[in-house]
Formats: sequence, C-alpha cells, structure tokens
Amino acid sequence: MMKNSAVNQQIYKVLCKGCNNILTRDEAISGKVIKLNNDLYHINCAKCSSCETTIGIRAAYPSSVGTFLCSECNLMANAPKCHACRKSTFEKCVSAFDVHWHQSCFKCRKCSRPFQRMEYIIHKGFAYDEDCYYQETLNILKDDEPIKE
Repeated sequence: MMKNSAVNQQIYKVLCKGCNNILTRDEAISGKVIKLNNDLYHINCAKCSSCETTIGIRAAYPSSVGTFLCSECNLMANAPKCHACRKSTFEKCVSAFDVHWHQSCFKCRKCSRPFQRMEYIIHKGFAYDEDCYYQETLNILKDDEPIKE
C-alpha cells in the first residue's frame, strides 16, 4: 500500500469571485458554477456591473478590470449615441456630419421636421429639406440684393 503524500492530503479551496465563499465539487457538477475570464463564480454571484442583474448562463461582456456587463448594458454602453438626444442608437440610424442620429431626431434646421426618405440638402453646415432650403436661400438672396430706387 502506498503512503499518502503531503500533496495528496492538501485540501484545495476554490473561492467564488463574487461572494468569496468556497465553491464545492457538487456545485460544479450540478452546473451551479460558471467561469468568466478565468474566474469562477456561483451562478447567482456573477452580476452585471452596471445594472446588478444576475448574468447566470446568459452572455457576459468584459467591461473594466474584473467586471462584466449583461447584453443589454453592453449594448447601451457601446452603441453609437444619437447626436441630438444622446441616447443609444439601437435601431437603424443615420450617419451625417460625422455623427449618428436616430431617424426621428435628424431634422430640418428650419422647420424641425424629420426628413422624408432621408433626402436633405446641406447649406452652411446644416441639413434642410428641399422646401426650406429654397426658402432659406431665397431669403438670403433677397437680403443681399441692392436696394433699387
């Protein structure tokens, strides 16, 4: 019979990164332990660093050192922001003037209505619908004309 060495006698304790309690073999076998970025967690201890919801078996995205975001918070944090309302642009968005806009936020400079069919004219660094562009430029021309006597 072989003697047990000191190494065989040593008990290895693996701690949950979330609660610092010991993770048991039974918990691991029964699927109650998950691994995120080389760290082990009880399935209920892995939480989104933004909204604090339990990540569980859903997708997790690394955020800052040692923290994670759930899918929703990751999308909020990384989606382009609308230039007008500053909210994330999840849906189809417009890219104009090197920034992003919700379609409903990208509006004519003069009348403030959203553009139909995303057709607009750029004048002096601003977007105008066709009618407002011509009204604006005709007013400028009228203002620039010499007074007739």
